[in-house]
Amino acid sequence: MMIIIKTCNMISVGSLLKEYLDDNKISQTEFADKYNMSKKHVNEIISGKTGISLDTMILISLVTNNDLNVLIHFNEHKKCEDELKSKFKSEKEIKEYFNLFNIKEMQEKEWIKLRHIEDNATTLLDLKKYFKNNNIENHLNYVKNNYLFKEAGKKDLIKTAEWISYCESKIDNINEYPRYNSNNLNGLFKELSIERMNIFDKDRLINIFKKYGIVLIIEESLKGSKVRGCTHVKVDTPIIYMTTYLKNKASFYFALYHELGHIKKDYNKLKNKTIVYDSNIEKEEDLFALNQMIPEDLYNTLITSKDIKETCKSNNIPLSFFYSRLAYEGRISYTSKEYLSTIEKIFE
Repeated sequence: MMIIIKTCNMISVGSLLKEYLDDNKISQTEFADKYNMSKKHVNEIISGKTGISLDTMILISLVTNNDLNVLIHFNEHKKCEDELKSKFKSEKEIKEYFNLFNIKEMQEKEWIKLRHIEDNATTLLDLKKYFKNNNIENHLNYVKNNYLFKEAGKKDLIKTAEWISYCESKIDNINEYPRYNSNNLNGLFKELSIERMNIFDKDRLINIFKKYGIVLIIEESLKGSKVRGCTHVKVDTPIIYMTTYLKNKASFYFALYHELGHIKKDYNKLKNKTIVYDSNIEKEEDLFALNQMIPEDLYNTLITSKDIKETCKSNNIPLSFFYSRLAYEGRISYTSKEYLSTIEKIFE
């Protein structure tokens, strides 16, 4: 049974070569002899039965007077057609595969532009371009093995990879960042202790991190995604991606300090090496985050303080941090008056 893959009537490199030979009344044998190729190879190029090397495409581009970039696109399209035919048995299976990639939502967010949604090979080509990787499965494995985040199944991994790819597109030139030095982290923590008392300003926060050689990107994630933040090191530069899922200041800073804890402790592991998820490690980072928000000794003082508001203010502790920690530990409810009255919304 022949498998039919739905595609556009895409011009191919082989069809362009055939048109050139026919128009100029040149036989395949003559063309092969002139350019030191076998007749069989020329025939396979024209019939689309073989891959085409870059050197051969350059030759065909020069001979036929066609733009090399156009030929490369045609060749990549053909590869995608062949890949779909080898992996899937039907049009239905292909559509089910594409449905894993949240294409509609990514289009709505303008993360991706699909040139021809009805052409499966072009859609696959556009997905590869979005991920900047010619092998999507390899890219997903790369994200899984090189970024530190809590994974919750393949669908969440795909959403996370798509979000990370979008975040990567928002990074300025890393070469413009100061060189990261772990000895300067205390300076960053000190500056954050002042900044967190201000009205939340995304751009100002990003610039503070940039001063210390750390890339911070804050972007909305896809619906239903479990990821709140993730950490990676590219070459020597730490990178933190944060979502806007955590709508209040205390929750956001808890997740942010958590990621900073990984940079402080796992910097060398994060340099393009696999991190195996360990719940005990995450507990360590959670504790680190809590103590950065409110040092343990000060937290114990606040519990018995008669003037919580003034004690927090004099120690650069947002009031919401204290009541959020009480709720986190189960000392008060998340529906309590104390918690709800002090919460600071930072994202709609």
